[in-house]
Amino acid sequence: MDDILTLLLKAPIARVAWLPPHDRFIKINTDASFDDKTMRSAGGGVLRDSLGRVLAMFLCEFKDMKCPLEAELEALELGMFVALRLNVRRPCFEVDNLDIANYLRSRRDIPPKHLMKFM
Repeated sequence: MDDILTLLLKAPIARVAWLPPHDRFIKINTDASFDDKTMRSAGGGVLRDSLGRVLAMFLCEFKDMKCPLEAELEALELGMFVALRLNVRRPCFEVDNLDIANYLRSRRDIPPKHLMKFM
């Protein structure tokens, strides 16, 4: 236990800051959690304007997810649904999963095979 604490205390600290979207855009941040022991997962997100004001938040427990990537995609889909329901005209989505982020940035119609099996 002391070894783990020592490693944690010596680990570099990185500052992470939320960056607002451009004017007239709404940023939708989504994230998910997955417990591979219990197979339980949940996800949610927050919608903010360019001034950082929270416009909406959402949270949901997911059923029948098989892995963390599937839960992340479900959270993103839920964020898209909320944005549509709130009539968001200029959404800007932000996710913390590199595979999903790269796919969204690529603007390809067909996702990579490892993402496609969950869509």
